[in-house]
Amino acid sequence: MPKMGIDASELGALADSINDKLRNSREFMQYWAEDVRDLARDNALGYGSGFWGEIARATRIESVSDSRAVIVNEHVAAWHKHAGGPIAVRNKNWLTIPMDPRARGKDVWRLRSEGYKIFRPGRNMKAGKEGCRFLAIVENKKLVPLFALTKKTRPQRAFPWWPSEKDAQELGAAAADEVLNME
Repeated sequence: MPKMGIDASELGALADSINDKLRNSREFMQYWAEDVRDLARDNALGYGSGFWGEIARATRIESVSDSRAVIVNEHVAAWHKHAGGPIAVRNKNWLTIPMDPRARGKDVWRLRSEGYKIFRPGRNMKAGKEGCRFLAIVENKKLVPLFALTKKTRPQRAFPWWPSEKDAQELGAAAADEVLNME
């Protein structure tokens, strides 16, 4: 889960000046946190709207105090999309990779609830100890593979969207300038 803490002390002397001029430095931290959150959302939406929209909507401000704010993203794929790398099995035996259009966006349990009789062919046959590495249905007396089974995928490309510490500091300096000029 991507998580970033922004701290007023990172702004150095500018932070002291802000604290002297503001009655409520929590307002400044809230303003800064909103800027960082909005940058993360905009960066995610820069890659598209559907799946990336889910990632953007999952970015939120977790907490704000007088000197610190925490911005998080709780989408399950958020950090993986940012950093890339292979997708590996965590809590199950296999990853299910959709092969048939009916399987896209669904899991095995949902397809079974829709009436499909899904099975793993050759499990007890001579296809090897683990059987075939796909899940299928029989349709018109033909075997139709729905999902490929694998332990991990090839490395996935990174899509860097989470703001860097430098981006956050620049936003903090810009927010401080705005606040100081308004006073």
